[in-house]
Amino acid sequence: DRIFDEKRRDQVVALLKAGAPASASESRRDSKETAPHLLDLTTLQREGNRRFGFSARATLSAAQSLYEQHKLITYPRTDSRALPEDYREKVAEALTFLTGMPEYQEHAERLQADGLDNTDRNFNDAAVSDHFAIIPTGGGTTEGLRPQEKRIFDLVVRRFLAAFHPPAVSTEVERVTILETEQFRTRRKVLKIPGWRAVWEKTTANARPELPELPNVDGTDVSLLEHELLEKQTRPPARLTEAGILGLMETAGKEIDDDHAAQVLKETG
Repeated sequence: DRIFDEKRRDQVVALLKAGAPASASESRRDSKETAPHLLDLTTLQREGNRRFGFSARATLSAAQSLYEQHKLITYPRTDSRALPEDYREKVAEALTFLTGMPEYQEHAERLQADGLDNTDRNFNDAAVSDHFAIIPTGGGTTEGLRPQEKRIFDLVVRRFLAAFHPPAVSTEVERVTILETEQFRTRRKVLKIPGWRAVWEKTTANARPELPELPNVDGTDVSLLEHELLEKQTRPPARLTEAGILGLMETAGKEIDDDHAAQVLKETG
């Protein structure tokens, strides 16, 4: 944890410099992370801003062009993140279309061979409003796409493929090292089975790097090899980005003290 008291800091540093023997215990568990939902417009705009710095308007313009001009995606002005239950054949057509594109072929063929996961969630009439989630149509042409359109199309395709993939499985390691009166905690999360992340994180600028496996030292004596003291200043929260504002719009009313106003906002978004 952070230390705000100089005297307390000096005590910890002195203990580390002494190099006394230590003992370590740790726990390990596998955790599953379910694939994300299909895209609605707000989520697409948020991802476009977070990954590429696109404004909400620019993302909508690119998506509208992909729908109207290039016939590559379904109607983008939607607040639904599910498909009608009778849309399975259209999904199969989209997968066949994507097998003809080298960047998506491997993932589409995997779904064709292994079958679709999360079908109860992704095919759900009750979760569909006037329009359904944004997915590739299974037709159209990618020739002549502008750079913004290519990126938005790639987002739609990868989210579509990811939504039908199995969970990602990670090994979570938590180690507590005891050095005299002090306890030092180390946490690490190592991706074990990529699952849906194999397709979705290709577009993520800050994708989690592969980390080497930590050796198991549970119940053993350990030695301190090195330590580093970092002195920093706390910072106020950063200004809101468009992605942040879109996220607040989706949870409107959450931060409001007035119960009635909060409920009204929650229902209207």
